[in-house]
Amino acid sequence: MLYLVTPYFCLPISFLFYIPDPEISNWAREKILHKRLGKTEKFRSCPERSPNYPKKYELAIQLLEDFIKEFPDFTVHSILADALYGHRPFFFCVKTLFPKSQLISQLRSNQNVLFRNRKMTVSEYFETHNGWQHKIIVRAGKEINVIAGGARLFVKAHNKKLFIVALKYEGEDTYWYLIAEDLSWNMKDVMQEYTLRWLIEVFFEDWSGYCGFCSLAKLRRYDGSARPLILSLLFDHCFLLHPAQKSFIENGKPLATLGSLINHAQYEALNLFISGIVYHENPQEYWVSIEKKIRALFCVLRPSSKHMNGRTDVFCKKRPENIHKDAA
Repeated sequence: MLYLVTPYFCLPISFLFYIPDPEISNWAREKILHKRLGKTEKFRSCPERSPNYPKKYELAIQLLEDFIKEFPDFTVHSILADALYGHRPFFFCVKTLFPKSQLISQLRSNQNVLFRNRKMTVSEYFETHNGWQHKIIVRAGKEINVIAGGARLFVKAHNKKLFIVALKYEGEDTYWYLIAEDLSWNMKDVMQEYTLRWLIEVFFEDWSGYCGFCSLAKLRRYDGSARPLILSLLFDHCFLLHPAQKSFIENGKPLATLGSLINHAQYEALNLFISGIVYHENPQEYWVSIEKKIRALFCVLRPSSKHMNGRTDVFCKKRPENIHKDAA
């Protein structure tokens, strides 16, 4: 998913679903079974990936290419990605598309770097180059303390020098290793910028808690995932047009949460419903007519398929006492 962060609001703008290559998936299962059976002969090599099933980073590149086509005049300050996209092919493609933008991702602790012509892992380097305390601002303007240190090192996997920041939050024992493409940034700016990546996780939380139409999906596979997600995104976007939310945007104030907006809309609907009854010319008769419609819609008792009543097979025609005898 491509998530847009602006000074005024954050917005999910596009998405693609990753579908594993079925031939590679079958090969992986067969290889695991081959090992479990203890066979000594070499297993066949992995089949080539079909172009119909691109990798995850290729889908991310496609999302960025589509974004450029749709919004050619949009200025992109930085691009943030998690550790899954912290490898050379993704970095190369992104810098080709956005040469003036900063790209920040994560590096594994066992990645090799060069320091004074000595090869070592990034974790080994920062064991001898400890960080120091910093303060950074996270969501809602909260200021937190972190331990961090940085260095511009040659990363073997990327075949170039990158800005590496070792970051550890309060209560954590291990470091996170951030990598930045643009070496002109300072360490605190890199740390501060990467805090924005967590906003997409907040969206996922809102989406599952308040827009979870997937629980009502009746379709399977791609359509069963894509259509509920499209409906969820439209639902989320519509609340940016809520009068209260528009007022916050126009006045440069913090926006309301999606959950509070939904509660507000539910209150407005309930208040309008009750007011229509109270202020009607004949409230009692009006309520009786509405109550019949509500009962017909919500109070229909449906027969259960998990019980045996109503079955016509031979087993269900037996008397209860005979059933117990047969079971005995």
